[in-house]
Amino acid sequence: MKNDGFTIIEILVALAIFAVVMATLLAVLPSLASTNTRSRDQQRVTLAAKSYFENVRSAMAVNFNADPTVITVPGLGNGLSCPTKTVNPILQYTPTGSTTPKVVLKRVSLGCTLNGRPYAFSLDITQANL
Repeated sequence: MKNDGFTIIEILVALAIFAVVMATLLAVLPSLASTNTRSRDQQRVTLAAKSYFENVRSAMAVNFNADPTVITVPGLGNGLSCPTKTVNPILQYTPTGSTTPKVVLKRVSLGCTLNGRPYAFSLDITQANL
């Protein structure tokens, strides 16, 4: 007797295995899409902050007393906003022969939101010529 095909049981088992594999893949796809979107958002806001801090670093290298809060953040729009920019003195010292303390280290902070999710960045900048 010649066996030319599969039995109905073999076909049903193969379909059941295929269905389990497909159900597992379909269950994972939404979380992969969510992770991809979150990663893209994090990359976008991080690149905007990095670009802003490079502009701040350049401005403060020329003039340490420059106001970094007036520098615009590149890439705003499409759900990205960076409304919070602050500058805080971190370290002061009083030069010899002076009574006025001099700020030599500042922290520039940037607060952004992208699609309702908050992000916070900071950069410490020291005065080059003391």
